Amino acid sequence: MEEKTENEKFLHIQELAEKGNAKAQNNLGCYYTTDNDFVEVNIETAISWWERASQQGDGMAKFNLAMQYLQGTGVDADYDKAYDLLLEAVELIDDKEAKAHAYLNLGTTAALLGYQSDQITAYLMAAKYGDTRANLYLSMLLAPSPKERPNAEFWEKAKEENPLGVQVAEAVCMSIGLRGYPHDLEKARELLLDAALKGNKQAAEKYFVLFGVQPEATQEDVDIFLKILPYTSDYIAGNMYAALAGKYANGVNIAPDLEKAYDFAYEGFKCKNPVASGMFLLCINSSYQDMDEETRKETDIMIRKIWDIINNDIDSLLAPEYLGLFLLYAECFRIGKYGLSPDYPLSRKLYGYS
Repeated sequence: MEEKTENEKFLHIQELAEKGNAKAQNNLGCYYTTDNDFVEVNIETAISWWERASQQGDGMAKFNLAMQYLQGTGVDADYDKAYDLLLEAVELIDDKEAKAHAYLNLGTTAALLGYQSDQITAYLMAAKYGDTRANLYLSMLLAPSPKERPNAEFWEKAKEENPLGVQVAEAVCMSIGLRGYPHDLEKARELLLDAALKGNKQAAEKYFVLFGVQPEATQEDVDIFLKILPYTSDYIAGNMYAALAGKYANGVNIAPDLEKAYDFAYEGFKCKNPVASGMFLLCINSSYQDMDEETRKETDIMIRKIWDIINNDIDSLLAPEYLGLFLLYAECFRIGKYGLSPDYPLSRKLYGYS
């Protein structure tokens, strides 16, 4: 039997979902949360499909809904609602790995609500179903105090199951002098980088958060960030791309390279990072006049998408270094440039920001 193409798989899932199949409804919801060739990302539509599947008792749909209420994505954050959904999800999910992940998040939600005994129980269940992070969390949770070493029993289990996770935990403790560890930022950097280069996502993200792409960073430092970048989430990657774009544009301690700055700004735009998106727009503006008509049409579409990203997080850009960005968009909306419709009130507002 010939294997279905990706398009045929999507159409099949869509057809089943519309006919009321709960599993298909959950899967269709997931399509609306990721970039793909079939539908635009739309978290509200995803939630709508998950709600329909959840009402039919689909455990993964309940889990996906719980995550939205936990994170406040597409809905107002509601820890009680997330907790109730996760309680139902852990009973309904059959897949061992998914069940472990649900229990782990149940423990996290219990912690946010102050249910410590439920938190411990959930982490114990997550460990039972094989989540390698659970024993690490338990070792910290059951330590006598934040100033004392982790609980020995669970710490030893965590070392066996999740050595890189323990290494990251030790590095974080060293970075701030917690859990009886001496404050040693250089050792923390060494441990985090070692774990990050081995593909540990948490280490890669902690490394960037703690050390970032500093103005004094050299080409060697930049090369390190490029090596760990693939192991980060879109959010962290977007910030990293924005920092790298700025680094190559400014050329401090490294050779300036506007082509690389453009490429990194574009990657950051794809991660929906407002700073990188703004830098990408400035790069586009400098080359717009040299584009042919077809390229300009494609660029106009991209510029509208960039505005959507920036407009959704405009407060984070209200700083002097983004003066040029607001002036550029103010002019765009004043005269209707780049395919944007004239909007005089918005143009005046942006001029006011700048």
